[in-house]
Amino acid sequence: MVDRVGVWWLYWTLISLMCFSGAVSNIYFYAIGGDGINVGTYLVFFAALLSLGLGLSDFPSIVRGVAGRRMMLLIACGFILGGYYQLGFSREPIVAFKATLSFFFLPVSAMGAYVLCRRYPAQFFRLLLILGGLLAAVGLFQFLLGMSVPSGWQVLHGEELLSFWSLGWVRPTAWVGNSIFFSCLMFLMFVLAFQCFLLLGSGLAGLTSLLTASAIYVAMSRYTIAMSLSVAILFVLWWLFASGKICWRRLIIFVLSSGLLMIALNYYNGFGVGAPDKALAQSQSSSSLVFDRFRPSSTHSQGSNETHALETREAVRYILGDHEWTGWGSQGISASNSIISDGLWFQFAIELGAINALLFVGWLFVILFMLILALLNAYRCGVFSKVVRENEYAFLGVLGVTLVSYLGYSLLGGFINSSFAGRVSYSLFWVMVGCFFGMLDRHKDFGLGNE
Repeated sequence: MVDRVGVWWLYWTLISLMCFSGAVSNIYFYAIGGDGINVGTYLVFFAALLSLGLGLSDFPSIVRGVAGRRMMLLIACGFILGGYYQLGFSREPIVAFKATLSFFFLPVSAMGAYVLCRRYPAQFFRLLLILGGLLAAVGLFQFLLGMSVPSGWQVLHGEELLSFWSLGWVRPTAWVGNSIFFSCLMFLMFVLAFQCFLLLGSGLAGLTSLLTASAIYVAMSRYTIAMSLSVAILFVLWWLFASGKICWRRLIIFVLSSGLLMIALNYYNGFGVGAPDKALAQSQSSSSLVFDRFRPSSTHSQGSNETHALETREAVRYILGDHEWTGWGSQGISASNSIISDGLWFQFAIELGAINALLFVGWLFVILFMLILALLNAYRCGVFSKVVRENEYAFLGVLGVTLVSYLGYSLLGGFINSSFAGRVSYSLFWVMVGCFFGMLDRHKDFGLGNE
């Protein structure tokens, strides 16, 4: 058996490097030269490979648990689906293989997380909260720097810097891709941290939830802002119903502190510190930007609304027209023959045909269904009524609700953006899946591994 403590630290290091793989890519590109994108990609896949190795080294313990077997079934279905796409739709085998690895190999990240989380659940939560806080802090720092620094400080090389130029408002990325990928990652981390803070009162969770909420705000993704507000309200109602107790004082502290921080960020932006035209930025107000983003007639939204509508119409015409599939992996923001640059489900339908694209969405629905079943079983076993007394029950409940929320966010968001394709957030999602199923089998003596 492997030395679990040593492996834990190695796994911790690789997961951390994976989260900041974009920064490593930029350092390599600007300091050494060459294709830095591949450096970050290798880090992500190497972390998944280590997780696979760790899972295989303790494979009997995974398949002994009911939840572990179900997790492996989900991963196996992904491998089969990936092989089907690779064999049947690979006009460009290398491009197709890259897409297959991205969507169907990264799920093996769940295996190592399963093995380690059964032994170190608290450490896993601490790691996730720390990483979420650090990534959010990097994004906020990028916002504060604005456009006064070279683009390498703001965005992964090769990606477009999104901003509201006249306001000097930079939409941060933390180098995980573009600001939409960053928003998706912040949503995942906010969901996790906000629940931990409400239930356990952890100072680390409180800080992370504050930072991630602020990062979502400055990234200014309308969809993510709307979903974050909606999900936060649903959290309060769910936990009030499920556990019978919500610490209103913590909720008030979070609302007030996050509101004040967002006002301070608006005020800072008004100085035009990072604006290319300081006088122009100071002559305009960014205080109403978040409201303007939701007004179709606003200058800060109109252009992107028209672009999204045009791309969607073009994609629908292609899908419904008499066209052959373009090939697995041929679409997307970085693809050379992209027909549509946003809307992941439209991209898949163009690549694979509508029916075969639905197979991927169906796979995600199966994952969602299994998570919901496990959560309902945990509720029947009284787990949620114990969260105020025992941290591990809180971790289990928080993870389950986080994963269901993220999948719901991604399934809806796939019609308007491609945020689900972000490798960092996708990998962390599967790490959390492994943690969740590992904790189910950890508590199988309470019936949770036998849902």
